Amino acid sequence: MKEKYSDDTTLSIQQSKIYDGQDAFLYTNHHYSKLKFVNLSSAHAAVDLKEKYFACKIALLNFADYLSPGGRYLQGATAQEEILCHQSNLYQIISNFNKYYEWNNQHINYHLYRNRAIYSPNVVFTNLDGN
Repeated sequence: MKEKYSDDTTLSIQQSKIYDGQDAFLYTNHHYSKLKFVNLSSAHAAVDLKEKYFACKIALLNFADYLSPGGRYLQGATAQEEILCHQSNLYQIISNFNKYYEWNNQHINYHLYRNRAIYSPNVVFTNLDGN
């Protein structure tokens, strides 16, 4: 994954943005989201949506570990973030944000974490079925 998608990974790292809870989001229209509940993994749902709406951007929420990139992905854990890292180049992207995680580790606040996030566009998913 690291070598094969290195250009994609580099571009995603460059285009990633850290949100620190102070950012304001402006709504530009009055369209409402439609909710649909399906029995799919996060990655499968995102890929299905991308195939159906190929011209649209699809956002996938990673319930991320606040203190370390990929959570316990390197130790073989299988929570949501770890599975996303296994299925994609997400770990190779977020592991480049050491200062983000260093700040988080210095501001644990009794595990009442801050509203912070890394937005990383164009994550490449290739290993959806664990093969």
